[in-house]
Amino acid sequence: MGVSKQLSNDLKTKIVQRHGLGEGYRKLSQRFQLSVSTVRNIVRKWKTTGTVQVKARSGGPRKISNKQKRRMLRTVRVNPQTSTKDLQHDLAADGVTVHRSTIRHTLHKEMLYGRVMHIWTSQLHFGIRVQPAPSISLVMEVQASGGYDIYGQEVTHLAPRGWVKLDIFDHHNRIVSGRWKIPVRIPPPKPSMTTAEVNTVPQLDNAELYLRIVNTRDADIQSAAPISIYTAGIYRYAPVVCILN
Repeated sequence: MGVSKQLSNDLKTKIVQRHGLGEGYRKLSQRFQLSVSTVRNIVRKWKTTGTVQVKARSGGPRKISNKQKRRMLRTVRVNPQTSTKDLQHDLAADGVTVHRSTIRHTLHKEMLYGRVMHIWTSQLHFGIRVQPAPSISLVMEVQASGGYDIYGQEVTHLAPRGWVKLDIFDHHNRIVSGRWKIPVRIPPPKPSMTTAEVNTVPQLDNAELYLRIVNTRDADIQSAAPISIYTAGIYRYAPVVCILN
């Protein structure tokens, strides 16, 4: 896979001209087959410097700056479907020409693999009635698309990535109510393992599953904080339930 070519000054000029005529970023991105962020960067550069031309530089290719890295990470986290090709075009608009493998390496260092695995937060209501017992656990398999297989090909279909197990009741048969964060373990799932044994299974990178278990007594308290990445600090690691014989 070759390095993408830098966008021509003629193309950038056309983008700026049409933006001046009132066309928005999204319409321009569709017209010129570029990402919205690339169009935005071109217009921003023109407004800041008064030109779309890239200053000549000497020496080897310029590396990704810290500012560009932060912008790239923010773009990926806001839009998990952003591809390395999109990011490559964004950098090209700033005059930085890098291989897509360089972008992947930068993302990997931040624990972002391929297209970011994004799990939408939601409230799940289970209508199954069970007799409380410490042996009852919640086992979930995490599946996602994106990332790359051992041959370097991007995975576009859902595939198992990891699994979690959480005890539902303590040894007094009380529901383990609270806001919990559970490390995601590497597959294959082994539901027969005790929670203590599960904790010896290697974690999948730094992946964790955040969830709430609510009973009727503390439902109001549990619902006080919205489900958001900004409330991650109130979640704790779940306790290990010891099953008494």
